[in-house]
Amino acid sequence: MGSRPSQYPYTDAVRAFVGVTDSSWYQFLRARPDLSEVNFWRPSGQGFGALTSGEPFLFKTHRPNDRLVGGGFLSGSTKLRLSEAWDFFGEANGVPSLEAMRAVIGHYRARALEPHEDPDIGCILLRDVFFVDDGGSAAPPPDFASNIVSGKSYVLTPGSYLEQVLESLLLLSQAPTLVPGPVFGDPRLVAPRLGQQAFKAVVL
Repeated sequence: MGSRPSQYPYTDAVRAFVGVTDSSWYQFLRARPDLSEVNFWRPSGQGFGALTSGEPFLFKTHRPNDRLVGGGFLSGSTKLRLSEAWDFFGEANGVPSLEAMRAVIGHYRARALEPHEDPDIGCILLRDVFFVDDGGSAAPPPDFASNIVSGKSYVLTPGSYLEQVLESLLLLSQAPTLVPGPVFGDPRLVAPRLGQQAFKAVVL
């Protein structure tokens, strides 16, 4: 990843979040490059306040794979019924069907959902997502402990390990999300905005 100066317009005020996910979620979405807006959902309905709109969210697969494989930029977060999340995002939830999504959520909740059960889930809405193949993946930050279940937030400082990884992942994925030149006002990697489906979900 080298030591060349970063070309990305952010300062030490910008944060990033490394979220833990299944390899199946990552592989499913990586095979669908037309989906630029996705739902990184949480089965418990837990809220998310680690980032503000426009800040980067990186995907780390579970052990034993344990690799950074892509990311996106926060559009917003909200809580939706499982059925609502499927209606809004469909396959952008990282599964092929509502039935598959119910099965995965039941697995994480340690019991199958009842036939008419429609629980709340936490929805982290990401846009301009990008993925790399296994050869382009990177190790998580050295201080990302093995017992972290959902994820960890970081401050992106110039020259830091995570800053270099983010730059490498963006370049390898050829993601069209970089903003050249200085950014005035609140510093962000990209201009804060809501994706279309995220806007509808947050309004709901």
